[in-house]
Amino acid sequence: MSNFLILSNLHLGIELFGAIVFFIAAWLFFEAYLIKKDLFSLARTIGFVLLSVWQILHAVGGESSAFLFFSFAVYLTGLTLVCLSYVFEKLPPKPVLAVLALPMTNISANFNILPTIFLAALTLAIIKRYHSDIDRLIKWLAVGFALLAIASFASNFTAPDSFGSVWFLGHALKVAAFVSITLWIWRFLSLRAREEALVIFVANSLFIALLITTTFSAFFLKSLERETLSNLRASGKIFSFYIENLENKALLASQIAASNPNFVSAVNGRDTADLERMSKNQLDAANGQFLTIASKNGGVFFKSNFPISQDENILAQSIGGEALEGRAAATIDDTGPEGLAVRATSPVISQGKIIGAVLTGYPLDKNFVEKFKETTGLEVSLFSRKITVASSILPPGTEALIPRDEFLGSAKLLDQDVIGNFLAIKNREGKAVASAALTTTPGALLTNAQSTNRLTMLIIALITIGLIIPLYRFTIFLTQ
Repeated sequence: MSNFLILSNLHLGIELFGAIVFFIAAWLFFEAYLIKKDLFSLARTIGFVLLSVWQILHAVGGESSAFLFFSFAVYLTGLTLVCLSYVFEKLPPKPVLAVLALPMTNISANFNILPTIFLAALTLAIIKRYHSDIDRLIKWLAVGFALLAIASFASNFTAPDSFGSVWFLGHALKVAAFVSITLWIWRFLSLRAREEALVIFVANSLFIALLITTTFSAFFLKSLERETLSNLRASGKIFSFYIENLENKALLASQIAASNPNFVSAVNGRDTADLERMSKNQLDAANGQFLTIASKNGGVFFKSNFPISQDENILAQSIGGEALEGRAAATIDDTGPEGLAVRATSPVISQGKIIGAVLTGYPLDKNFVEKFKETTGLEVSLFSRKITVASSILPPGTEALIPRDEFLGSAKLLDQDVIGNFLAIKNREGKAVASAALTTTPGALLTNAQSTNRLTMLIIALITIGLIIPLYRFTIFLTQ
């Protein structure tokens, strides 16, 4: 996670570096506009300001369609203004290169290619300007936008949070592009010590901001990890309490059914129609999921909500024998058509004799994990013999390698990095019959850390841009 955070901060730093470079370029063109009062300098000023704004928006990030559309519009408008200002500005006659035609492409299905096309067009316009004007320094501006065009093209082949080779290539090209544009600015300011000092101040402030943000976010992420582990530990206790509460509810429901005279009479007479009606009322009252009735030898002759298996006998379950010996009991087991479930049994007694047993309970299924997820906000997965029984993130029947013992910390779940609390689900004899995984992904933590990073870097960038004029006045004082 620390590598993810470092790379994320590197992305923020590069984008904000670009924002400041574009802002200084806009300032230079604004000074030119104050002197020449021409439309082309004004268009470049506005264009570079919009590019600076887009760099900040891109650094901050956003997922809503409105935000993406707005930032995209700002970016394209800025590129268009700068490009048109170079295309239509008239210069003294001089032999020029033929303007290369851009290949036509179908962009109706993918608007993300538009910035690449505009950047390429702007590069060609500046190259033409380079061969038409006496300004030899503008070649660095052309190189910068050419590198940005290649970086924009590469960005179409990588996901936003995928730090692969294409991501590194794209950001390396961006760094080279911004350095090239900075070199153009520096050469342009070679005889202006005040502006050079200003650029040094701004570059140092950005470096310090990136260092502070990275350090702060590292401590913040560690704090989030500790808090998450503490929450997972507490959620494990909640899970155990939740299971215990279901055992008590199932036990109480079985005792209420076994003590009902009408129910006892129906069991004694094997009146399945009456048992069907009463079991439905019983389950509705207790929010139960299934009810099973067995004879005094353990043979099951009635079930609600689940079919009776061939030769099904509750003596196959440990608590079945307890009930037929006259004792109520509750446990967790993974048997029969109900699968993994909380079960409770009570003896059915008529005239002092045990005539059968009633078993009721709650399956630990999809409904169970979804309800627990609503309570804790964590992803919940239940496993029996390494096979997924129920999960909020995995399909049933999926085989997963999970820690053999109870474990709290970082692990892998089907090649997915998770932070989790892995618990053993034990029956009344203390034997583990299943496992539970309460998990969250590092991405959830990193989202919080990234949000804090973006806000911090945005505030620092705005402060830096806001201090440019005071710093400029200070450099005037120093160079007088």
